[in-house]
Amino acid sequence: FKAIPQSEVIYAREFYAVLVALLPHFLFKKKLVFEINGLASEEQKLKGNSFINGICSFLLKMGEMFAAKCSNLVVSVTPQISSYLMGHFHCRSDKIKVVQNGVNISSFYPIRDITVLKKSRKKVGIEEDEIVVAFVGNIAPWQGVNILIESAFRLLAKNEKLRFLIVGDGL
Repeated sequence: FKAIPQSEVIYAREFYAVLVALLPHFLFKKKLVFEINGLASEEQKLKGNSFINGICSFLLKMGEMFAAKCSNLVVSVTPQISSYLMGHFHCRSDKIKVVQNGVNISSFYPIRDITVLKKSRKKVGIEEDEIVVAFVGNIAPWQGVNILIESAFRLLAKNEKLRFLIVGDGL
């Protein structure tokens, strides 16, 4: 808390962080920016339909709504989350800024060197004439990796030249 009085803005990148950030926001009257990459209440619903899970999802939704309303600015990574905030939390559109996820194209770019590409494909057991479908990211229920896996079995039955790569960490 020592640096907070000198700071002008508190930036919280997810729901649990914004809960902690609300304290100095109110105590020290600091501006609060809440970045929402996903809705914790909606993610909770994916964990099952039990009564306890329903209560947890409701409480998370109330917390998200409170945090969004108390924040000076809400940064949404998708237009869909922005629409959800306006429709379900009644946030003003001028309080929400959509800043979509991106990538540093200087660091991440297509492999143009055919020799390097061939070595990379061989290293993971992919032939030159095979088509690669890849998921790279956080492996969590809301990412839909299960849909990719289900689709892979159907698509492989129609085209055996397909290869699927799932790269990431998570649940």
